[in-house]
Formats: sequence, structure tokens, C-alpha cells
Amino acid sequence: MQIFSDNTALNTARAFVRENILKKAELDNALKINEQSNKPLINTLLEYELINETQIRDQLANNYSLDIIELESVSFTKEVKEILPASFIINHHVLPYEVREGVLKIALADPANLNILSQIRTFTDLSIEAYLATIGSIQKYIKHNYEEAVKVIDLEKSEMEIAEDDILVNQSSDVITFVNNFLDKAIKQKVSDIHIEPNFKGQIRFRKDGILRVQKTLSEFLQKNYLPVIARLKIMSGANISEKRLPQDTAFTYGKKDIDFRVSFLPTYSGERTVLRILDKSSLNVSLDVLGFSKNDFGHINNALNSSQGLILVTGPTGSGKTTTLYSMLSSINKDDINILTAEDPVEYDLDGISQVQVRDNIGLTFAAALRSFLRQDPEVILVGEIRDQETANIAIKASLTGHLVLSTLHTNDAPSTVTRLSDMGVPNYLLGTAIKIIIAQRLVRKLCDCKVPLSEKLKKTIDCKAWNISPSELKKIYMPKGCNKCDHTGYKGRMSIFEILPVDQNIRQLISDNADQKVLEKAMTKLGQNTLGKSGVLAMLNGITSYSEIERVLTT
Repeated sequence: MQIFSDNTALNTARAFVRENILKKAELDNALKINEQSNKPLINTLLEYELINETQIRDQLANNYSLDIIELESVSFTKEVKEILPASFIINHHVLPYEVREGVLKIALADPANLNILSQIRTFTDLSIEAYLATIGSIQKYIKHNYEEAVKVIDLEKSEMEIAEDDILVNQSSDVITFVNNFLDKAIKQKVSDIHIEPNFKGQIRFRKDGILRVQKTLSEFLQKNYLPVIARLKIMSGANISEKRLPQDTAFTYGKKDIDFRVSFLPTYSGERTVLRILDKSSLNVSLDVLGFSKNDFGHINNALNSSQGLILVTGPTGSGKTTTLYSMLSSINKDDINILTAEDPVEYDLDGISQVQVRDNIGLTFAAALRSFLRQDPEVILVGEIRDQETANIAIKASLTGHLVLSTLHTNDAPSTVTRLSDMGVPNYLLGTAIKIIIAQRLVRKLCDCKVPLSEKLKKTIDCKAWNISPSELKKIYMPKGCNKCDHTGYKGRMSIFEILPVDQNIRQLISDNADQKVLEKAMTKLGQNTLGKSGVLAMLNGITSYSEIERVLTT
């Protein structure tokens, strides 16, 4: 197994470019050499002395808020040497070096691998503390302490490489072409996820515009070639081909546009299930002023973003577009004189000029831990991927009241209920009233294709006009999906956001401080001329942008 993932090596090298330790031209040249040599990227960077092991270790220690261990100062006891199988240590390049009071200390070079530490915890039933060491020192001490096992593993690796070569040779061109074709098709159709499932002896589903749809023509081939297709994806992503008992999370880059795929292999009773998340950075290049905010809402958001401190919250369920909104906000204020730090789970996109930290709960790098470290890094702006608990909420509030602009998300149904959720977490209401600048609740709804048709008389009778606050005469403005070749016969093409904006003015600030309930806050919000999510959805429907069935699906589930 590769000691250092190409993703970690590339992200670290890019950080060195931003810090002028490494020249961009040098990195570009290393990537070209690496492509030709087919070696791990870290090998190229070290062999050409573009960066050294100590620099890599120190950079990762800073990024992940991990302590460094100098292995030269460690005495390895027999108990520590025997706590994990030698084959596991050698294959995964992790080094246990101390166990005390139920805590096992592990030295590793690449902190990006979540599965390894989870497996160690499960295997040993011990709490794990991770420390960073240089690649060379780990290799040295593995070789010294597990010399006989290294010889056996080297032999097994040679045999495995031969076996993997056999798989590559034996994989028909049809399988390779099939995988490339469905990846190309998914990218072209702007699919967000690809599900490859052993159900019904093999099935492929694409998630597009938030909806999963079976790809029947692809599934037919898959049913006859399921195992070779999964093997092909494992080879492409650098996963362990022979591992079928444990989950694996990997990634690869594909195509001329270098589209990133995050891949998850999950063993199930019926066989391995694979999900590919397509990460196209170009999809994030969305200016804040084209997200669909009204002129009034856009003004409120800009006022909040131009504040020197305070809390900006974006709420909604998973898949409601919160990440796009947050990244668009960051891009609008990302300048050379502003220090922006983010804590995310996961970091899906590398943002130029912004320092991003991957949250790792299993090694203690929680949102709260990252936030505490951020406050020592002199930031103007902090993004916290999600406020999940009281500790994170309290630190975020504290930061927003002490000269930092903090952006974050919560999983709440609407803007007013966000205040209640934070209050339930134990944050005093008087602090919430002072800290919060604006709350944005949002959903994504599918847009009707141009093939849309007027709502049928039969469906008009099913709409409760009173519940949606529309008049019977307005029903003639509503359209329904039809379906054509352009929209793959779904009736929809693309998605748009609908919003509910709660700007915190002096009156609302006082209501929050006085622990006003959600209905009172909603009434105050509408009094300011702000639309509820329901009203925003109805307006999109009456303007012929989306359908009644789509608004009902998104807002009533």
C-alpha cells in the first residue's frame, strides 16, 4: 500500500506554492514527471528535492493540529511491538510506539486516512492518539523492529503485484470502455453521484438534480460484469483489490478536465456496493449575485459579509446547496489582506488562497478543536462546516463576538427554528441576539424544462389554495412537467435555490434576546418584507420556473 496518498501530497505541495516555499513551475514539472513515471507523487517531490520530509511533516501537523513525535527518542517495548500484527503495520505504514492507561499512541506520516485509525481502534479496543512523524523515520523503525516480517511482506507484495497485473491484463477492453463511458456520461449530464449496487445482480443509478434514476442500459452490462467493473474502479482509485471485508474510501482524477471522484466501497451481504461522488470544482465558480437572491436579500447578505465580526448561518437538509452558498460567500470576500480559515467534513474542494482543515473526529480533530486552534492563527474570517454540539456552538459564538466573522451551517427546517436549535444546545439567548448577523434557510428545487405544459384541470383540483396562500385564479399560472429528449424525459432540467432570509436588525435582536418563539420571529421576519421558504417556493411556481409537485416534494418532506 502506498505510504502517502497522492491527494495529500498534492494538497501539501499546493500549500507550499502558496507559501512561496515551492514554485508553481516546479510543481507543474513534478506532476508531468509523475504522470510519465506512474510513481507516487510523494516519491517525485522527494527524489527531486523540491521539498523535504520535515517540511511535509510540519505542514501537516499545522493543518491537522497534530503533535509531532521524534521516533529517535522512543524505546519500543515488546508489548507495543505485539499490539498490532506486523503485516498490518508494514502494509499501512503506521507505528504504535506507546500504550498506557487504555490509550495507544500511533505515529503516522499521512493523517488523511480515516479507515486505518478506525480499524486500529476496533482491533485493539483502545483509544487512539495520532502523532506525526517523517516518512523516513517510520520506514526506518518498521524495518528495524519487524525485519523478518518485512521480508515476508515484500515477497507477498511481489506476488500481489503479479496478481494485480493479471487482473489488468485479463480485464477485457469492454470493461475498461464501459467504465470510461459511464464516467463520461455522468460528467456530461452533470450527475452528482453514481451508485453501483449488487441489487438485482447489478444496478447503476445516477443522482441528478437530487433524484436517483436507474440507468437500465448500463445496468444490463453490469449484471454480466459486476466483479470486473468493481475491480476496475479499485485499480483506478488505488484501492486494495483483494480487500472485500472492510469499507474503503479512496479517490481518483479522471478526464481531460481533471474531474475528481471520491469513491466509497462498502461490503454488503449481497456484495460490494460502490458510490462515486463527482467533485467538479468548476461547479463552485458561482458568483453570489447569480444564486437567485432577490435584490433586497442580496443587500442584507452583503451587509452581513462586510461586517468585521458576527455569525452568518446557512441552514437546510443535506443536499440543499449550503456548500455552494458558503463557498460563494467566501469567494466574494477572499482578498489578499484577509486571512480565511475553514474546518470542513469533508474538504471536497481545494479553494485557492484559503487554508482548509479536514475534520477528523477519530483522532480528536473535531470542529471544536479546529476552532480553538483557529483563534491562535489570527484569522479575520472562519468557516465551520457545521455546528453539531454545544462546545462548537459556544466557541463559534465567542469567536463571532471577538473580532471574527464566522460562517457555519445547521440542519434546521427554517430560519427562525435555527435560533431555537442553538438555544437548545445551551447557548444563552442574549449572546445569540448579539452574535447572529443573518440566517439563510434554503432548498434546491428542480426547474421545469422548456417542454413544460399548463397544469391539467384534474391536478388543479388537488391543490389546497388556502394552505399555499394562492387564489384559484392563479392556478392558470402553474405549469407541470411533460418530458422530452433535452431533459431525458423527466420534465426537469437543472435546479435553483429558494431562500428564506432572516436579517437580524435591532428589533429581531431584542426578540432573540427575550427568547421569543419561532412564530414571533417569523412574523417579525415577514414584517421586514422577507419571504418564508413556502412563499419563495410559491413565487417560483407561479412564475413558471418549477412545478407544484416539486414544491410539495421539497417543502413538505
